[in-house]
Formats: sequence, structure tokens, C-alpha cells
Amino acid sequence: MLRHCDNCLSDDALIGYLTAKLSKDYDLEEEIIINQWVNTHRTEMVKQSISVEGCISLLSKSVENLIPHSYVTKSQSKTFKKLKEDPPLNTAITIPGTRSFHYFKPLNTNEIEIRRTTDSPNPTLMFSFDSAMDWVCIQPSLNDYVAANYNGKWYFGLVKTVFHEEEDAEILFLHPPGPAASFYWPQREDLCIIPLEHIIVQLMHCNQVTLAECTTSKKSVSEKQKSVG
Repeated sequence: MLRHCDNCLSDDALIGYLTAKLSKDYDLEEEIIINQWVNTHRTEMVKQSISVEGCISLLSKSVENLIPHSYVTKSQSKTFKKLKEDPPLNTAITIPGTRSFHYFKPLNTNEIEIRRTTDSPNPTLMFSFDSAMDWVCIQPSLNDYVAANYNGKWYFGLVKTVFHEEEDAEILFLHPPGPAASFYWPQREDLCIIPLEHIIVQLMHCNQVTLAECTTSKKSVSEKQKSVG
């Protein structure tokens, strides 16, 4: 994190230094052209006409703003992103299927409670770093139909993407949650990434159904079996 040093020149001392420096070549009322970044991303620069006195004031305010303000540079942001996407071996322990979650609460030095959102009523996952349990995960393929646990309930859904390295999958859910007599595709897609270990069963005998056949129209289980049989 970058921060203006508390031992740097005060505002008055900085103005005095800049005035003495620039007054050797310019009058304070003289107009000069300076290059100014449009934003902190430093992707676009514009030319600005300003008096020498105004330029000194602008520089002073810009430096003064660094004192209370901390920020990450663009190069630092790229480095952090690269480390997050591909962390060096033994530098981090990742939890499969948690990329879309927003609430993490350490319960002790070895356990974490995970919820999808801050206001979710029930934990979605309890993870123990000391757990010796070997999970036997179902390995679905693209466009497979599965039943999966999500937010304390189970849903039927269509596998859209499988992330083998992260051990999770992106699933398009049917509504409502089971058990129910009929299921349908909601008007607004219910798409979510879940851990593979939350997949209860892979529907081996269910042929693929195009979304066009099911969109916004309820179909009973028996009707569905007839339409894909």
C-alpha cells in the first residue's frame, strides 16, 4: 500500500519550494500547458492550460491528498490477481466450490463457516482443515442432469460447466426445490457454482432436454419422462 510519508514537506514548505523553482522560468500569472491523468488507472491523459500559480496549488492539493489516502497501484493489482489465480505451492489452502460465496466466519483455528451471502439464514458449508475424510465426488459431464444440495435444499439442474481443478461445477437450476410434483425453468436463470461434493446424484437415464422445450412452462415429472423417453 502506498502512502505519503509523514516526514515529507508540509503544505506551506512545498508551496514555497515549487514557487521558488518555477518562478525562475515563469511569472506566477503566466499560462502553461500541463499533462493531467484523467483517473488513477493512468490509461488516459489530457492537456490542461493553467497558470503557474494554479499549477502549484494543484500540485500541493494532489500531494496533500496522499497523506490520508492509501491505494494499490495497477501493477500491484495485476500481481495480486496473478497470485490469487495461481498461488505458489504451499502458500494457500483453497476450499473447493467457494468462489461465489461472500460470507466466511472462522469458528476456530481449523474450521470455517461459509454462507452464500451475509444474510443467508443457514450455513452452506462447514469446512475443517484437519478433516481426514476423503470425499468421493460425482464427476458430471457437460449437459448432464443432476440433483444437488444448495443453501440447505436440493434442486434438479443442468450442468453448464465443470471446473475440475477447483472441484466445482456451474449448474442451471430448475425450480422449485425438491421434493415437488413438477419442475420448470424460471424466467430468470438460476445459475450458480457449487462444489462437486454437493452433487447428490447424477441422473443417468435422463436424456438431454433443450431449454426451449421447458422455458417458463411447468412440466410434471411424468410429462417430462414422456417428452424425453
